[in-house]
Amino acid sequence: MKKLILAGILFGALDFAQADSFTINAPSGMIGTGALNGTYAYLWSVPFNQQVTSASITFNNVTETLAGSGNNISVDVGSFIGMAVGQSSAPTSGHYSTITDNDALGDAFHANTTGLHPTAINLGSETFAHLNVAQTWTFTFSALQILALNSDIAAGNWGFEIDPDCHFTVGGITFSATTSQVNRVAVPDQTTTAGLLGLTFFALLAFRRRLCLN
Repeated sequence: MKKLILAGILFGALDFAQADSFTINAPSGMIGTGALNGTYAYLWSVPFNQQVTSASITFNNVTETLAGSGNNISVDVGSFIGMAVGQSSAPTSGHYSTITDNDALGDAFHANTTGLHPTAINLGSETFAHLNVAQTWTFTFSALQILALNSDIAAGNWGFEIDPDCHFTVGGITFSATTSQVNRVAVPDQTTTAGLLGLTFFALLAFRRRLCLN
């Protein structure tokens, strides 16, 4: 009986909660000197199709190099299907595209976040009070935003809508996400299987020796 209980405990360890973390960097064309030009607004289609439990987007070492209207960067996230603004320029997964807004004040994609059937949500904007001073910030998704994001991911082509007002040099833009699969019965690979069988074998030998001594 003890042998059976031990074996059950060992193999029951395969039933567990597993969390996986992912990071995806923006395309190289959106990174570097003058990468975000106020003349344009940017659509980045993120190559990611799993449901998430947490998510964020980080802008790393972004510097405003030329002042203009707004002096900020607005960020939306949503589906690229049925957009009010930018539909004809929607990029394919893993790529980015631009629309021309001539550095107009405000979020060029505002119409996508409003109306009866919005296709995106606004994550916020970062304001730059000074030129040539690098800033790093993160937009972290709320619980309600996670629900909306998962709906967009399930629908297909989705991503970030980024409107720089002025000109910026960008050190990096990274989407980070965590997925969770609770009580998933994992199918172990050959190495894991061998290890578990070996552990079970030695545990059973120990029980047998203990029983013999008794």
